[in-house]
Parts: sequence; C-alpha cells; structure tokens
Amino acid sequence: DAGVFTPKDREKIENAFRIFIDIARSKRNDLSNWEVSTTTGALYVALALQDWEAVEAMLEGPAGIYHQIRSGIMDDGWWWELSTGYNMWCASMLTNAGLALRPWGMDILERKFPATYHENMKATAQPGQRSWRTPEEELEQTGRISGISYAVWGPSHRNYRQVRDLWDAAIPTMNEEGQMIGLNDSHAHGGGGRGRFNLAAYAFDDREYLQIADGKSLVYPIDKEDAEPWGEELLPSARADNVGVAILRSQGVDTPREQYQAVLKYGSHGGHHGHWDRTQLVYLRRF
Repeated sequence: DAGVFTPKDREKIENAFRIFIDIARSKRNDLSNWEVSTTTGALYVALALQDWEAVEAMLEGPAGIYHQIRSGIMDDGWWWELSTGYNMWCASMLTNAGLALRPWGMDILERKFPATYHENMKATAQPGQRSWRTPEEELEQTGRISGISYAVWGPSHRNYRQVRDLWDAAIPTMNEEGQMIGLNDSHAHGGGGRGRFNLAAYAFDDREYLQIADGKSLVYPIDKEDAEPWGEELLPSARADNVGVAILRSQGVDTPREQYQAVLKYGSHGGHHGHWDRTQLVYLRRF
C-alpha cells in the first residue's frame, strides 16, 4: 500500500507466499514444534493474502493450530516435548498467532479448546493405541533400541487446553532472577528469562505476566509503572505431574537468593526431546 512494490514485485511475493502455504499443507502430519512453526508461518502469509480458505486450513486442518493446542499441551500446561526451550518457543509462536488473528475478530488466546485425552502423542495415533514399542519390537523394526516414548504420564484434571497454559506452567520453574530451569534438550536456564514474558504481558490481560516481564521490548511495549516488583518474596515449592518435575525450595530464610532450589524428575519422556534421567536430580541452585 505504500507504493514501494511494483505490480510484478507483488505478483512474485504472492507466488512465494502460496508456495509456502502449499508446503505447509503437504508437510504437516504430526504433533511437534516443527508443525507449530510451519503452520503459524503459513497462517501469517494466508492472513496477508486474505486467503480465508488457507487460514481455515492452518487453524482447523490436519495437524493444524487447533490440534496442536488441544493435543500438544498437557494437563499441567507443559508442551508435550518437555524441553523448557521448546515449551517457551511454542508458547511464543501460538501467542503471536493469536495476536495476528485479533484484528480479524478471532481470539484464540482466551479460547478453551477441548482436551485430547489418549496418551499417545503421535498425531496419527488412535485412542487406546500404545505410545511406545517394546525394546524387542523397536530392535526388530529399526535395528536399535532408543528408549524414546510418546506416552503422557500423570493425571488429567481439566477438560480444556489454552495457549496461556504454556506461560502459566513456566512461572513455577523460575528462580529469583527470572531464569527457568533447563529440562531435557534445554540447558540450564534454557527457557530464557523475564524478557520472554514481555510478549505474554502484551498479549494477555494478566497482572502476574506484567509483574514478571522486564519491560525492555520495543516489539511488545508494556507499561510497568504500576506493576508490583517481582522476585522479592520467597519462592514456593511446586510440582507438575505430567512433565513430572518436583521443584523443592527451602523455606525459613530471609530472601529468595538464600533458598536452596532442587528439581527432581519423574514424569513423561518427551519423545525425541526427552532424556533418560527419570528419578534423578536435574537442577540444583545454591547461594
């Protein structure tokens, strides 16, 4: 609209956008961060083209955004691949998708999507189908034993899933400096710090997100003038039973910096991003 592109430029750009949409249609067949990345990107270009059939396909089609939310977010709010970095990446991508849809009168950020309950996290799985092969079956089929499991362990207390679940799940893992614990394929503090929550505070009307955010983003501007300080109260212990982490924090000290913080792991594997460290101490922070 600014007159920068010639008609030929616009034609080439639209062709490139449609090639990407076609790739997204043909390659989406699973439940993973890959699918979230591909589909959200295709959603953006479909909105730019105002191709509403493609928008609907990216939202409601096979392995689309709605399916990723319903099935990829577990009951405790964690992304099923159980890596802190992937959890926050998927939270960011799905939140940005929600922001992109808002000008068109759609709000997926506060929407409650019906939960998927069967434990096999492969998109092609049928209800009741096992989430793993026995070591003997895997050795016969692939020539190796990986130990990778797509099962979700732990209870289910809710009948819905929301994008904000991913943000809420991250908060109990944050230490007094706003750094998240590293699980599985994420290194220590691999989920990022308080800057991650600038997007959440911008997108959601949530005082806790605003309190955590550092307010240093030009892309997601927020007003922290009236926000209460964060990280000054003692941090509580917490647990999440699907990802399977118990975050143990000592009490009876004066400041959060004096707390011992230890994390034990006991839950789901996380597919290709899981590690073989159940029942182990996976994080320790001491003053």
